[in-house]
Parts: sequence; structure tokens; C-alpha cells
Amino acid sequence: CLVASGTVTLELACLGRPMVVVYRVHPLTFALGKLLVKGVEHVALPNVLLGKEAVPEYLQHWEAQELCRAWQEAAQGEQASDLDRVRALLGEPGAARRAAEQVLAGLTR
Repeated sequence: CLVASGTVTLELACLGRPMVVVYRVHPLTFALGKLLVKGVEHVALPNVLLGKEAVPEYLQHWEAQELCRAWQEAAQGEQASDLDRVRALLGEPGAARRAAEQVLAGLTR
């Protein structure tokens, strides 16, 4: 999949779908973000969770040929083990139900 950075990257990771992440914002926004946000190496949430570039990220500038090559490489299945680790870090399905149970338990105390 060729996707914009955001929660869709976590959804795709849970589905085990290989991806290439692209994202572009206004150049001024990007420059201000780089000045204000320190210590962030990745923007794709799977990469943030794993602390490494498990899925390719292309920010601000890219060539179509680069994206095609990265997309073809992603389709080879090399991301599978990293996507499995992301899914394991996120836990089993049902997070909303578990959160609601915790809130209800706190209200009844």
C-alpha cells in the first residue's frame, strides 16, 4: 500500500499489509516542525513503535521511480516480521471494550 502517514499505518500493520509511507505538508509547516519537535526520527507510527524504519518513509520530496522501487520492495514481504511485532505491541483486538471496562471499574470503586 502507498499511504499517507497517520493511523492508517497502524491499521495496515494489524492487517499485515506492506506499505510505503509518503507525507507532504507546507514547507513552512515542515520547517517549523523540525525546529520545534526534537528527538523524533520517524513519523510513521509503526516505525515510531519499533524505534526503527521498518516501513519506508518519504517526507516532503520524492521521485515517482523511488516510490515505485520502494513499493515493489515492500511487496516482497520483507516487512512481515516487523508488522507482526507492531501487531503484538498493540495487543489483542478489543481495546475499546477493555478501556470501557477499566473506566467502569474505576467508577464503581
